Amino acid sequence: MPKGIYIRTEEMNRSMSLATKGHRVSEETKKKMSLNHIGMSGKCHSKETKRKMSVIRKGKSNGRQGKSYSEETKKKMSFAHQGKNNHNFGKRLSEKTKKKMSLVHRGIHHSEETKQKLREIRLGKVTPGFNTIACQIINEYGKKYGYHFQHALNGGEFRVIGYALDGYDKKKNVVIEYYENRHRSRWRKDLVRQRRIMKHLGCKFIILKEWEI
Repeated sequence: MPKGIYIRTEEMNRSMSLATKGHRVSEETKKKMSLNHIGMSGKCHSKETKRKMSVIRKGKSNGRQGKSYSEETKKKMSFAHQGKNNHNFGKRLSEKTKKKMSLVHRGIHHSEETKQKLREIRLGKVTPGFNTIACQIINEYGKKYGYHFQHALNGGEFRVIGYALDGYDKKKNVVIEYYENRHRSRWRKDLVRQRRIMKHLGCKFIILKEWEI
């Protein structure tokens, strides 16, 4: 067989898809496929092989270019990996594996843009917890000094650049934060957060500290 890079056309992809639709691989075949791959254990592909594999998966050569999964398909894929269907279900990582994973990620620093996107993603998936006592204190402060703060118990926490604010008076552009005792040890992170919010909103920033009230 001549050597080179072979690119499958859309027609070839469709033919292969139709030919394998509904076909299930037997346990015997799975074992054979597994044994065929054992030979790669501990080995790495050459740079030339990696380059060829990369070319095959790029642009029009990729059968999924410009396509997206439907919501129904996404749900099916999600369900297929949940609970007992997940190959890692009930398993725990060994200390050796944890150390390897730690070494891989050591020294990696996300850009400010990436950090911002990660914060926004987390906010979209997780409902931030809130302190009911803090809401009461913020209300009392607002009444005393003439502010009307939106907070968790009054319209929901105002969200901006990936942060959920304890309280925000939009009309007067004033942010208020209530720091519990645990914030004593994280003042550097809180300061960075405060500066980012102030820069974005151009607002006044009020901090109430549990240890000073």
